[in-house]
Amino acid sequence: MSLELRVQVFARLREQLGTDHVTIRVLGQANVGSLRSALGERLPKESLNLIRVSAVAVNGEYASDDASLKASDEIALIPPVSGGQ
Repeated sequence: MSLELRVQVFARLREQLGTDHVTIRVLGQANVGSLRSALGERLPKESLNLIRVSAVAVNGEYASDDASLKASDEIALIPPVSGGQ
């Protein structure tokens, strides 16, 4: 079984990918952890570290790697932001 998921991306990850979203197919059990793995396999290698350290929000709530996903979920990958003086 597979599930197609649309993932919004932000900040530096959006810059690296050149788009504000990606559509990814997850095989087997669809959860945040399997989504991270699928993204890591299919996106450019320079994005791997950002994928690993990014927060994932599902339907407006931060989600752990074991959170289940459905095709209708609103998913966002949010890289850490640094700044200051």
